[in-house]
Amino acid sequence: MFSSPHSISPRLAAVAVACLASTCVAQSISPTSATREVQANAAVQSTSAFGPWSGGVSSGSTSASQSSDIGANLLAMSGSLHAHWPAGNTASTEYTTSFSVPPGMSYVLSGTMSAFVSSFGYNGPGWSALTLTGPDGLVFSYVIEAFTGSPPSIDLSGDGSLVPGDYTLHFEASGQGFGSSLMTSGVSDASWDVSLQLNGICGSGGRGSCFVSHPTPSCSDANCCGEVCSIDSFCCEFEWDWVCVNEATSMCEAPCPVDLNGSGAVDAGDLAILLGEWGGAGSADFNSNGVVEGGDLAVLLGAWGPC
Repeated sequence: MFSSPHSISPRLAAVAVACLASTCVAQSISPTSATREVQANAAVQSTSAFGPWSGGVSSGSTSASQSSDIGANLLAMSGSLHAHWPAGNTASTEYTTSFSVPPGMSYVLSGTMSAFVSSFGYNGPGWSALTLTGPDGLVFSYVIEAFTGSPPSIDLSGDGSLVPGDYTLHFEASGQGFGSSLMTSGVSDASWDVSLQLNGICGSGGRGSCFVSHPTPSCSDANCCGEVCSIDSFCCEFEWDWVCVNEATSMCEAPCPVDLNGSGAVDAGDLAILLGEWGGAGSADFNSNGVVEGGDLAVLLGAWGPC
């Protein structure tokens, strides 16, 4: 017998607080703000515009540069800084962008990040940090502080699902020159190449039919999946249960709604699913009366054969 692990009340509550279809863009992030800046001593260049940007400044031997892009579900940045001696010379870069994530999205982080110093007998300051924060707090954090003796570079690698809501990606790096003579001179450097890809899980390979319940989130039809998850995020975060199936049935055009196993025909396999759900709620509740019974059996037998 089919049994949803969630009672009706929590599921209805989840639907009630989910974002409305008119305010959610399925499978795509919505950038809301951006600031990007490079600084070398008193020289500064910055922007708050979306899209690709490249900026570079220099003052003497001290310099900073950044290339960054806010595109379709891809946030990327690269650059470097070099804070040359004497003491007081500084270089920095900062990248901050905020965006809204609809239900049913995941992320893949890749790239490298480094911070290091060069000196004669002096371990001077230099650091870089990358963070992503969201509705549930910190998603990931990477920090290199060269003056603590940490590794000079790290590989950025991670992936995971994202709950719906507002997120902020922040990167910052800085360095400071030190010393005033050839015996004590030193520089601080940092470099980075970061890519954050955000992917919609709807319609990806291996997802089950939108009209058949399954224990994994999302379903194989990207458009239908996006419509359902825009009003019921549970379906793209936890599992595609019978409630999601009913929502898909009412919101989307099923190629063959009675084909419960997605085989392309209504046959013994679908009959077995219906009998297994008999007396309870499930995907075979074709008349949506809350229970699988004789009326649903009549619908299935009436549709018997190829779709």
